[in-house]
Amino acid sequence: MSTPRRPRTDASGPSSRRRADGSPVDRAPADPVAAAAEPEAPGPDTAETSGRRPGVVTVVVGAVALEALALVVACGVLIGAWVTGGVDSVGSAVALVVLGLGFAAILGGSARALLRRRRWARSPIVTWQLLQGLAAFTAAGQFSAAGALAAWCVVGLSAVVVVLLLTRPAVRWTTDGTESAEGAGSRGRSGIVR
Repeated sequence: MSTPRRPRTDASGPSSRRRADGSPVDRAPADPVAAAAEPEAPGPDTAETSGRRPGVVTVVVGAVALEALALVVACGVLIGAWVTGGVDSVGSAVALVVLGLGFAAILGGSARALLRRRRWARSPIVTWQLLQGLAAFTAAGQFSAAGALAAWCVVGLSAVVVVLLLTRPAVRWTTDGTESAEGAGSRGRSGIVR
């Protein structure tokens, strides 16, 4: 009869855990709640994981808020044209206003969620930037010189927002601390909210 093998307790074992500074954790904490409250040693990337918002996130939120505001203004202009009789098809104008205001609401909600460190906020922002950039790129050849310049500025803005949103500080902002921001205290090991 053989005795069961005990797991290795040294730091070289496959189940060893490490702190943020790279030092091994030798034992499991007796009180997991107290261990979660202990501050970890500061690592090289503490600006992204601390409470301070990285500058790239601020720039992305500002650009997305500006785009949402531009959509609302464009919808207002379209409503004004509709009221004054400058619209040929009322159905198309109503559909464009509803669509534009819907996209503005999604962008505004995504910008707010990005400020709150929600991971899902990156997806609608990147999707909008791709749609907006491709539409502006396609339309750039249809305008006069001033319109083409404006379209190329929109393409550039879309590219900058996507690149900034995919930088390491922005990704860390939305992935580190996500559980604490979304209420990890009410989740069990399975991730199900109790």
